[in-house]
Amino acid sequence: MTALILRPQAKLAASCEAFNAAGLNCVGVGLICTIADLNAIAQLKNVLTEASANTIAIVTSTSAAQIIKQHCLPWPKHWQTIAIGASTAKVLSESGIKAITPKLETSEGTLELAILNQKDHPNILIIKGVGGRGILASQLESKGASVIEANIYRRDIVEQPIATRAWDKHEISCIVATSGEIIDAALGYFEPQWIKQLPWIVVSRRLVEFAAKLGINNVIQSDGASDTQIIAAIKTIWSAT
Repeated sequence: MTALILRPQAKLAASCEAFNAAGLNCVGVGLICTIADLNAIAQLKNVLTEASANTIAIVTSTSAAQIIKQHCLPWPKHWQTIAIGASTAKVLSESGIKAITPKLETSEGTLELAILNQKDHPNILIIKGVGGRGILASQLESKGASVIEANIYRRDIVEQPIATRAWDKHEISCIVATSGEIIDAALGYFEPQWIKQLPWIVVSRRLVEFAAKLGINNVIQSDGASDTQIIAAIKTIWSAT
């Protein structure tokens, strides 16, 4: 049994290494790459300099955290910072930024954090990629928060993705996808009839519903988006077969 891991190119090697260390056969295909937006990064520098003390920053991905690190963005010491995922928090810590993480490392889990459900709503800065995490802004604004979104990178579809090893579709027993963009890209790249027949593992209820709308009905939700949580979901599935 082999898992087909569909993650952005930058995260693929680490995920495959984690799967192999856990004793799971896998092959990774990076259908999406990350491109930094230098103009948006320059604008974010101004926001970081001028933002008020009553601000909470939400860093949504390791890609966003890496850009903060690489561009040495001036992080206000008085801010509270949320990282969606332990891997994102780890990258931020390398820049001296301490962040809290939700137990459920998704947008939905983030929205449940106590600091985002206070009576006195703070200003909120969401640092993310274009088109991602839309539920965060809409839900926080509905609660009365003032939200700024900084879209500092975009994800582009890779025209000729390279797999981590040679593989054959007949060995694949499940597919892992961590975003709606990746699910869309998979349906455009692989034979839809084939991949729709396989079990999928996704990282949130929202993605379960998104996949179902596209005709993918055998979908399992992991307990979170980390490699450890996805691996646990796969082991549960494979042990039952």
